[in-house]
Amino acid sequence: ARDVAGNQSPFSNQVSARTVSKGLTYKYYTGVWGNLPDFTNTLIQASGFVNNVDLSKKLQETQFGFLWEGYITIPVSGNYTFQLSSADGSKLYFNNQYGYATPATIDNGGTHDVVTKNSSTTYVTAGVYPIAITYFQATKPPVMNLLWKNPQTSNNFVKIPDSAFVESSPAPAGLPSAPGSLAATA
Repeated sequence: ARDVAGNQSPFSNQVSARTVSKGLTYKYYTGVWGNLPDFTNTLIQASGFVNNVDLSKKLQETQFGFLWEGYITIPVSGNYTFQLSSADGSKLYFNNQYGYATPATIDNGGTHDVVTKNSSTTYVTAGVYPIAITYFQATKPPVMNLLWKNPQTSNNFVKIPDSAFVESSPAPAGLPSAPGSLAATA
């Protein structure tokens, strides 16, 4: 800091932090597909943020797709099983970024009526993990649900709450010290 007389204070320490995710980003696509396309090579029709995986941002009733990406907070350590229920196809990428060639945690692809598939049950340590979900609708009435079961759900499948897609962030280390020895003279 410098005042009008040219007096300059010493440099304070610095702090670095990253932004905290609030929900999921979505990308919306249109097209005629028989299976999930490579969304990295598909023209985005709309994009934005949503609290959870849902189809409310669709712009038409058939022949569309979504890619949702963000982070999911695992609240307690324990065994987790994810579940996708969709018509037509969907995929889940847990603890991984989306990539067309990336192996999916759940592959519920193809054109079909409502089909439900589960991931294998895996022990997951509490924390924040990347997540991506893809979906496309061809001709069936659109359905897309993402659920989980874990120690907090009494091992019953429930919709993943919106709060799971909001990262909690502790105060970063190395916050600047409060200034001292301040005086004001009228």
